[in-house]
Amino acid sequence: MLSTWVLSTLLTVVCAFDVFTAHEPSQLFNSHPTLSDEKRQSFRNFKLIRITPRKWQHLEYLRHLYEGSSPYQLDFWQPPSHVGALVDVVVSPQDARIFVDDLKTKRIKFIVAINDLQQAIDGERSGKQKNNSLSDEMFHFNKYNRFDLIEEQMRKMRDENPKIVTLIEIGKSYENRSLTIVKLGTKRNVGNKDAIWIDGGIHAREWIAPAVALNIINELIASNHNDSTSKNLLDSIDWYILPVMNPDGYEHSHTKAETVEIIFEAWMSPSENTFIAASGSSADPCHETYHGTRSFSEPESKAVKEFLELNPPKAFITLHSYSQMWLIPYGHRRKSYPNDYSSALKPLANRAMRALRTVHGTKYSIGTGADLMYEASGSSQDWAKGKLHVPYAYLIELRPESATFANGFLLPEHEIKPTSEEIWVAIKVIAEEIIAQSMRRSTSVEPITESREFYLESVMLIS
Repeated sequence: MLSTWVLSTLLTVVCAFDVFTAHEPSQLFNSHPTLSDEKRQSFRNFKLIRITPRKWQHLEYLRHLYEGSSPYQLDFWQPPSHVGALVDVVVSPQDARIFVDDLKTKRIKFIVAINDLQQAIDGERSGKQKNNSLSDEMFHFNKYNRFDLIEEQMRKMRDENPKIVTLIEIGKSYENRSLTIVKLGTKRNVGNKDAIWIDGGIHAREWIAPAVALNIINELIASNHNDSTSKNLLDSIDWYILPVMNPDGYEHSHTKAETVEIIFEAWMSPSENTFIAASGSSADPCHETYHGTRSFSEPESKAVKEFLELNPPKAFITLHSYSQMWLIPYGHRRKSYPNDYSSALKPLANRAMRALRTVHGTKYSIGTGADLMYEASGSSQDWAKGKLHVPYAYLIELRPESATFANGFLLPEHEIKPTSEEIWVAIKVIAEEIIAQSMRRSTSVEPITESREFYLESVMLIS
């Protein structure tokens, strides 16, 4: 999702339900609680309610609840956006009956999509164990791996492919986990190569995003051994892929409450002209769209910002879930677009989506987050386009689509492979366009700037 339940790696989830209210928000900022100290949260008898607002009054009521004026304990998986668009909300057992009665009184259409969220979580876990021949101690591209296994696999890929794979540690998380970029590319055209950035795992409960990012790395490694057309993806482009951008939250979501996450810190601030405190964000530190006290206040966002400013890519792609959407800047306000929205950003997205559909027939919607869903300020793709001036900046909301009667964030592991296959085909369209543009440009070699050369020497290359 564009923004989801809870705050940053600095602010642990303590505001959403009673079980988390042991600390006041002010204490939280001062004491910096450790994620591993939290008790495991159970979602026994929590219900996922799927709501269809059929009138403006219905939508306004739901927005009122979403924006914080709610007497109920709610977690919006799909926030209210427009009339007719589905809204997914988790409600605590103590509030479920009265909330459902309220919906009935207001004649708002709804269904109980999941009657017991914990049972759904347990069912997904047991199905995972039944269908997975590999143990939890072994990495596999088609399962949701723990963070230590992901790190181990990245080192393995580097060791087995030293000519095309480099690991770059750009910093540490709040809990001192490594922020490791996998750089992929051949030595050809050094100093004259465009770059593509891909990240996943900003939001901890969106497990499909890191899984897809890792599969993209695997596809790129395989392309080096394929035909010359595939190999050109590494000859002409440097790929920078950060599979898990929020390692603390990701690991926490595996060991604690599976649907609890740590939201990544807000990316932008008004002083940078990038909409951080515009519509779609909140000053309430307990709200899921909290925009933070300042831009880039957390070590994760700061590390990524510094790397990208010194190594600006031609394409910026951030992976999220869920709802099957290919989102284009800007998301802070409806009908707010970059100058090249119609001439470049959307046409290329259309081409990518046509290619994606040929793989498994999956349909993705295309547009801005504000137009398709809801206004959300402070997103990374808006920063990449508006501040960093990246030509092609996109946020991809992966499977499942919101209209499907599915479990939302609890995407089964058997969906990893098809999701990765179709996203890889779409991203190749982006890469091929960047390569084509490079070939059309002047043949003069663009020199490496001093700052970029210095930075790539100063970051930690992991041995």
